[in-house]
Amino acid sequence: MTQTAQLKNSAAWTASSFFSTTAEKTPVVDGPIGRSYGYYTGKVVTTAFDLFYPGAIGVPEFSRQWHLTRLGDIGKVWEDYTGRGVSVGVYDSGVQSTHWDLARNYDASKHVVVDGITMSGEPGADMQGHGTSVAGLIAAARNGRAGVGVAFDAQVTGINIFNAALPIDVNGGNSAAFFNALSQANQFDVVNHSWGDSRTSVSTANSRATPGTFQNLLSESFAYAAETGRGGLGTITIGAAGNDGRDHQSQGSKTDRHGIAVSAYREADGVSSYYTSKGAHILVAGPSNDFSELGGTGLVATDLLGVDGYNMNIDPETAADYTDSFGGTSGATPVVTGVVSLILDANEGLGWRDVKNILAASAKMPVAFETGAVVQRLVSNGFTVLVGMNENPFQLNGDTAGWNGGAMHFSNDYGYGAVDAYGAVRMAEVWSLFRAAPLVSGNETMATTGIMPVGLTANTDIDLSSISTFDANSDITGTPQRFTFEVNQSTDVEHIDLTINYTHTAIEKRNGQIESTLVGGLANAQFKLIAPDGTVGFTFQDGDFFEDSGPGQEFVFGFSGFRGVETKGTWTLEFQSLDMDFDVRFPGNDFPLIDNSLTLNSIKMDMFGSTPTADDVYTYTNEFFTMKAIDGESATRGVLSDTNGGADWINAAAVTKAVDVSLAAGGRTTFGGNAAFTIAAGSVIENVVTGDGADRLLGNGVDNKLYGMRGNDWLNGGAGNDTLFGGTGNDVFWFETLAVSGKDKVLDWSFGDTIATSKQLRGADQNGILTVGSNALLLLDNSVRGDTAELVGEGGATLIALGKSNGQWIYGFLTEGDADFTDGRVQESSLGQTGRAANDTAAFAFAELPGAHTGNSFDMHQAAFYLYDTMGDAMATGAQLYA
Repeated sequence: MTQTAQLKNSAAWTASSFFSTTAEKTPVVDGPIGRSYGYYTGKVVTTAFDLFYPGAIGVPEFSRQWHLTRLGDIGKVWEDYTGRGVSVGVYDSGVQSTHWDLARNYDASKHVVVDGITMSGEPGADMQGHGTSVAGLIAAARNGRAGVGVAFDAQVTGINIFNAALPIDVNGGNSAAFFNALSQANQFDVVNHSWGDSRTSVSTANSRATPGTFQNLLSESFAYAAETGRGGLGTITIGAAGNDGRDHQSQGSKTDRHGIAVSAYREADGVSSYYTSKGAHILVAGPSNDFSELGGTGLVATDLLGVDGYNMNIDPETAADYTDSFGGTSGATPVVTGVVSLILDANEGLGWRDVKNILAASAKMPVAFETGAVVQRLVSNGFTVLVGMNENPFQLNGDTAGWNGGAMHFSNDYGYGAVDAYGAVRMAEVWSLFRAAPLVSGNETMATTGIMPVGLTANTDIDLSSISTFDANSDITGTPQRFTFEVNQSTDVEHIDLTINYTHTAIEKRNGQIESTLVGGLANAQFKLIAPDGTVGFTFQDGDFFEDSGPGQEFVFGFSGFRGVETKGTWTLEFQSLDMDFDVRFPGNDFPLIDNSLTLNSIKMDMFGSTPTADDVYTYTNEFFTMKAIDGESATRGVLSDTNGGADWINAAAVTKAVDVSLAAGGRTTFGGNAAFTIAAGSVIENVVTGDGADRLLGNGVDNKLYGMRGNDWLNGGAGNDTLFGGTGNDVFWFETLAVSGKDKVLDWSFGDTIATSKQLRGADQNGILTVGSNALLLLDNSVRGDTAELVGEGGATLIALGKSNGQWIYGFLTEGDADFTDGRVQESSLGQTGRAANDTAAFAFAELPGAHTGNSFDMHQAAFYLYDTMGDAMATGAQLYA
C-alpha cells in the first residue's frame, strides 16, 4: 500500500499576494489592515449568524470553547439530547482512554480485532495527541472539571491507524490489515476521519473508480459501512476536507457520496480558514482555528495528560491536560461528528442519507450571501500583502428545493454552510414524519447518462498568472469549450458523480523553444457543470500535481450541491485549460511558460438520490427572511405554490420564533409576527410541523396533520379528518362543533392541555367533571357518525370544565385516567346544569386562548353532548411521539 496519509490539523503559514487584471471587476487593495474584507467591495466581513452561549460550568476551559457558541442554541438541545447511546469510532492516532475527561465515555469493547488480535486504541510510543483532542471535541464528559464535547454522553472508541507498531497503520505495508480495521467501522453509529491523503494527481491512478487504487478501496469501505452499519440504516462517515487551501477533488474518497466532507471556518468573522481545502464536494463547514497572523484562535480540547501532546499556547512545555491550539479541518470534523451524534440521539431511525440531507437543510451562512471573495491586508517583512481567504461566493442551488421558499445556498468554501446543531436536531426529531422509510443504501436510486463521446479541445492563450486566483477558483475563465447533453430521467438528487476521460498535454517552453512535453494528469483545468435550472457545480484543478502518465486518463468528480435540481432537461459542461507563465508570476527569474491543452474524450454523469414523488416537503429555517431579502427572491419566496397533488408538508421545526400558519389557500403564515409567505390559490398543503415557539396551526378542508412540537401551541384542524399533536407545552385543541370539524384525533392529550369546543361537553355527572375511558371519542354534533374528537391514549383521562372563553367551552386535563375504568355509556342530556370551575384555574396551566377570560363560575347552556368510550379497541392508533 503506497500512500501518504496525514493527520489534518494545521498547515505551514505562508503569506501570498494576489493580483487581478479582470476588466469588469476592480479589486480593493487598500482595505483595513488585519481585517477580512470583500476583495471587490472593500466591505469588512463579520459573522452572519447569532451566537448562543450554552450555559456556565464555572471552569475556564468550558468558557473558552468558543466553537460551542457557533452551533445554534446547543444549550437548549442538551436539555433533551446529549449523544447518549450513540457510539463513535475515532480512526486517528489513538485516544487516551485514561484521560479524566474521556474515561467515562470510552468504550473499549469496540476495539477492532485483526487476525484474532485486539488492536490497542491508545496513542502509540510517539504519543501523538491528535486523536485524543478529536475524541474530546466529540464526547468529553460533562463532569464540571473542564470543557465538554458537543455530544458529551456519546461513547467513543479509538482505532489507532497511525501507530507504526500496529499492522493497521495506514502508512504501513499491511493493506489487508488496514482495510480489515476499516471494514469494522460498521459496528459504530458514526465514524470520524480527521486525516487524509496528501495532494495527488487527478488521473486514472488516483481515481476512486479505478479498482484497486487506495481511493477506490477507501470509497468501497465507506460504502460498506453505509450499507451494513446500524442494522442497515448506515454508519455515518465524516471526514476532514484537508488543509491544503485548494480544491481537493483529487482526494476521491472525500468526494464519495457515502461520506460527509467537512471544511473549516474561523471564530473572528465566520470567514473560511486560510488553510481549509474546498470543493464542490463539501457538505458543511465546522468551526476551527486559523493562523495567529490572521487573527485566528485555536479550539479548546482534551490533550494528552501531563506534558505530552499540544499543551497550552502560553507555555507548551508546561503540563496541561487540555490544549487551546487544536484546529485544522481535523478540528472542524469532530464538531460535526458531535452534531451527528445529537441527531441520532434525537432520532435513531434515520438513514445515512437522511442525516446528510438534514445537515444540508439546517446549515447556515457564516457570512453574508453577497460576500464573495475575501482577503486580509497584512504587513509582512516590511511589505503589504493581500492574503486570500474565501474564494467562492454563495450561490443559489436547486430551484425546486423548497427550502425557505426557494433554492438553497451553497459555496465551495462552506458547502451548504456552517453546521447548526439546534436546527439539525429539531429537524431530526420530525424527519420520520415525511417518509414511510428511512433513506438508506437499499432504496437509493441512480440515473445515468452512460458514456457520452465529446471530442472537444480547450486550448487557450489565457495565462493563469494574469488573472486573480479568486476568479480562477470561482468561475470559468474566458470562452470555454461547451458540451451540451440531455438527461431524460427525473431524480431527486442528493449527489452527482461526473466521470471524465481526457487527454491533457503540457508543453514547456523557454524563450519560445519547446523543452519538454508531458501528457497525463490535469493541470490548471476548470470544469463547470450546469443543470437545466442553472445550478452550477464548479471545480478548478491547479497545476501543482501534474504527472506524465499518458493519454486517455479517467477521473471521477463528486458534487454535493445539486439538491433540489430538476435533472430532466438540457445540461451543459464547460471546461477550460489555462496556461502558466512563471516569468509573469515571478518576474526576474528564468522560469518557463507552460502551454496547456485539454481534450475531453468522453464523460458520464451518474445522479444518486430518490425517485421523485408528489409528496413534497417545504423546509423553513431562521434564515427565511435573510433569503427572502436577496435580490430577486422576495416574490418567489413569499408565495408557496403546490399543484401536483401528493401529501405535502410545511416543515418549520427549526424556526425558533412563533409560527402562525394557515393551510387554507391564500392563508398567510408569519414567523415572529412578521409576514413570511402565503399559500397560492389552487395549492393544497396537507400537513405542517412547527418548532419551539408559541405556534398557531390552522388546517384546511382536507385531512391535515398538525404537529406543534414545543411551546404553548393552538391547533385547529378545520374541516377534514385531522391528526393533532401539541407536543410539550400547554396546548389548546380547538374544535368547531358545527358539522365542519370532521373526525379528528388528538395524539398527546395530557396535563396542561385544554380542549375548546363550540358546544358544551357533558359527562354522566353534573359537576363539571368529565371522566373518559381509553381512546375516548368526543361526539361533537350528536352522532358517532358526525364530527368527533378522539383522545388517543391507553388509560383515558379526567377532564374538568374551566369556563367559557371567546365563545368556546374550555376543558382542562385533570388527571390520568384509571386503566380499569370501563364506563362505555353514551350519555346524552339537553338539560341545563350548574357546574363550577376549579377554584385555582392556574393549577391546570392551560394555554392562554385568543380573547380568553376565566372565572370561578359559569352558566351551562344546552349541552347537546355525547360521550362515547371505545375502551381502546378499534380506535387505537399506535401514534408516534416526537416531543
